[in-house]
Amino acid sequence: MKRTITYCLLICLLFASSCGPNYISKTIASFVGNYDIYDNITLQQVDLKCAFICIHKAESVFQTGGTKEKRNKFKEISVKNGDLNYNGKVSGVDILALSSVAYPNVSSVKVSSLQDYNSNYPANSSLDGITRFLSWSLNSFIKSGYKNVYNYSPAAVSSHFANYAGEYHTPDSYSQFSETPSIKPCFPIDCLVKDLKSDDLKMLINFAGLYYDTTPGIGYLYFEELPDVPGDYEIKVEITDENGKIYTSTLTMKFDF
Repeated sequence: MKRTITYCLLICLLFASSCGPNYISKTIASFVGNYDIYDNITLQQVDLKCAFICIHKAESVFQTGGTKEKRNKFKEISVKNGDLNYNGKVSGVDILALSSVAYPNVSSVKVSSLQDYNSNYPANSSLDGITRFLSWSLNSFIKSGYKNVYNYSPAAVSSHFANYAGEYHTPDSYSQFSETPSIKPCFPIDCLVKDLKSDDLKMLINFAGLYYDTTPGIGYLYFEELPDVPGDYEIKVEITDENGKIYTSTLTMKFDF
């Protein structure tokens, strides 16, 4: 009888430990939890003046879990991005609920209209000077040795950024940020496409990891000027990655104003 009770107690303890990993913490080498490796882009119209740059995921590689080959691939990317010395604790229950980053890194973005857009922008001219890019990047935080952080305030970004890209919610897994939610490891990218620099575009957050009901993607394009005439316009977006590969997509934007 005593032996039976002992076995029952052991089973209960094992069950409790498996159901209560909130009390378990694990030290991770890299801040990023996974890379979503993309092989193509598409565009989605959000509303009259905004489009979303979607990525087509070829595969995802995680810091923990998965095959040895995928873990090694994750480590190779982490070495390239300088993200191997975080050594921070995360809660065991959320070990996979860490920051998700798109890969390869983007080096440039170009936006154009295939038709006459307005009197200043004839067909095939660049719209980089009137299109705002809105996204979040981990690059400054990682590059600083995990020291540079951002104190988010809607008043410090454009209203367009606040409306579309929103506030980056650091996953609860990171104990470093859980006590002060306004402090972020990510920095906003909130500027005209023409003013983007390659460093701005490194380690872009995958929005599907940020907002779980969102299509995988790397940022929003906000058109600060509308065409002269309402109607359908073919908008072309060209992204070049850090390896020189170019991804192109066109979208029929319905400017019904």
